[in-house]
Parts: sequence; C-alpha cells; structure tokens
Amino acid sequence: EVQAAMRSKLKYESYAEQAQRTKLDKLERKQRRYEIMDELMRCATNVKHLISPMFRYKITQQYLWKVLSEARKEGLLFCDKLREPQVYHRLMAIKAEITAG
Repeated sequence: EVQAAMRSKLKYESYAEQAQRTKLDKLERKQRRYEIMDELMRCATNVKHLISPMFRYKITQQYLWKVLSEARKEGLLFCDKLREPQVYHRLMAIKAEITAG
C-alpha cells in the first residue's frame, strides 16, 4: 500500500507550483486580451462603443475570447461574428448586468 501510494501523484501542489500556474494564467489572459483588442480594432465603431466600457471585466473578455475562437473555427471574421444576433444580444445582456451592478 505504501509503495502504491508513493507512486501515485500527489493531489496537492506546492505554493511554488500554484504561483507558477497563476503566473502562466495571467500571461495567457494578457495574450488573449491583446488578440481580442487587435481584432476589435478592425470592427465597426458601434461595436467598439458597445464593448469598450465593459472590456475591463473578465466575463466580457472570456465571452469575447469564446466568440473569437468560434469565429476562427467557422472561418468568419470576428466583426461578422459579433454582428450575429445571438452574440450581439448576449453582449447587450452582459452590459446590462454590469450596469445594474
């Protein structure tokens, strides 16, 4: 039993590993933000005006990353994907949630 337990991977991670993972997550989020912003620069002004005030919130960034990933999979432009009714309405709903508090 002891040998089997020693061979199995520990279920916890050290503080150093956790800190490293957190650092990598932050770098990945930063890279995603830059990719999203780069794509947004090519979009229409009304889309920029909708997204700009709420871009600092993680929920907005996560949703926009999901939309960008879907657009790339489908071979669409990010701007065109943002103009789809269900995506645009979801962005409006996120904006309403944020402004409501």
